Amino acid sequence: MNLTPNQTNLFRKGGLIYSQFYASNKEIFDSAKTFPFDNPMLEALAVDPYLTKATQMVGGGRGIDLGKVGQSYLQSRDRTLGALQKNAGKSYGVREEHRVNLELLQAIATLLEIPEFRHRAAEPITPAIGNPFFFLPTENVFEFLQYNCLRFILPFETISRSTASGQHVSWEQTKLMVMLLRCLPSSFDSALLRDKYALWKSQVTDASTGNQKFGLGMEETLEKFGFCWLLQGRIDWQRSRFAPTIAEKFIFNDRDLLKSYKARWGRVCTVQDTYLEVERLGRLLTRCFPERCSHGIDCITEYFNNVCIRAYRRDVWSALKHLIDFKDQEDEQKCLNGDVGLTHSSINSRRKEENFPWFFPKPCNKHRFTTASIVEGQWFFSNKDQRVWEKPYRHLFQHCFRVVERASNRGVADMWASLFVPRFLRYNWTFPQHSKHSFLVRDSKRRGSPLSFHTTVHRQSEAGVIGRVKWSDLSLWEVGTENRFLAGEAPHLRTLDASAVAKEVERALGPIGGRRLP
Repeated sequence: MNLTPNQTNLFRKGGLIYSQFYASNKEIFDSAKTFPFDNPMLEALAVDPYLTKATQMVGGGRGIDLGKVGQSYLQSRDRTLGALQKNAGKSYGVREEHRVNLELLQAIATLLEIPEFRHRAAEPITPAIGNPFFFLPTENVFEFLQYNCLRFILPFETISRSTASGQHVSWEQTKLMVMLLRCLPSSFDSALLRDKYALWKSQVTDASTGNQKFGLGMEETLEKFGFCWLLQGRIDWQRSRFAPTIAEKFIFNDRDLLKSYKARWGRVCTVQDTYLEVERLGRLLTRCFPERCSHGIDCITEYFNNVCIRAYRRDVWSALKHLIDFKDQEDEQKCLNGDVGLTHSSINSRRKEENFPWFFPKPCNKHRFTTASIVEGQWFFSNKDQRVWEKPYRHLFQHCFRVVERASNRGVADMWASLFVPRFLRYNWTFPQHSKHSFLVRDSKRRGSPLSFHTTVHRQSEAGVIGRVKWSDLSLWEVGTENRFLAGEAPHLRTLDASAVAKEVERALGPIGGRRLP
């Protein structure tokens, strides 16, 4: 605490410039002005690792080393708890520092030179009612600070343990973990909580939109109880998330974790928003399966198919961007948004002949592959050595898979993944050959080192069948060649709005319940 008298104050006229009072126990946490839990990257530990990787890939720049960030957290935790345990036997008080002018300093020095004053014994301080301070045993204070710190550490590590075991961390859990990390620095040391309005305020109004947002309300609990408890009803501890009634309006919905990716802010926001929409629909899906609402299940899984296919298109067109000539800026935007399907015609009409020679390998005794195996290689392989294929579309697909699995079971999730293969083929007929060396493979043994692509042929479409084409029948799909491919454009993939899908599902889950599964 700093006290600075103004120019007209008697203390200032007497020579006192300012006085500073601080607890001496802060020195056990202060290491070259570095305090525990002050690493700004700690909040990255709260995000699902798949979302973190996808965001880094799209945003570009240097990625966040989660291993080092995790070590920083563990060192801060051990350093805090260790300091409180090992220094419980020492005595700490409030230190005072006073800055005075030269005239007052000389007067004090003169007074100290008087023998009677210098050798006068100090009056002992005894606890008494009315003293402006408390006598508290260090052991009791430090034990309290340990428990206060642990009430934020334990729930954070309980939730984060699911990440280490390979489980999915939902966005609602992420927001709660971010809140716990922001509370930690204030749990063992003094802090000005008024500046942390997400912790201090119970409710604020967004100046730009006028919408109400909610915080933890420590201001209210401090006034009522004399201690900053978390406001009752804000957190559902059983599900490790904020209360559903206010979850969407909580202040922790900001995008602070993505500030380092501003160079490609539009695509970064698309990745994050898609993950949040999948999370939102996943919560509805958990209601659809117990109530056997087939219409709701169809709507949500169709949306998952849609966003995964669009994400795949975006990643492939982005990889080909430097090798092709877009028709115009609007055409480029459509391709990079995933509106243009991947076919022989769509790629061939935009590729640069001199920079983009390509060929289509044929199945042979050495390389036996089918249409189904080609598509499964694009989406399902788990070889850790093929990191060049760890693209955002694959992380999004795995995220959707885990959401379906969480809403039902592994068997249903596997069924959705198997039905996704023909769905993907319907809207994309040509795609890069997967390889552990590169996302785009060049065959150095061929003239011009052409890029290797796969193309597919549907027998009904190739024969010009009029009427309903059985796109979902995998037996009708075959591997194409340079001279045998589907001409033209793939069927249009309509854009699905997550809010519209959610409303449709909520109507199906109403009193009538929609069309029920048998």
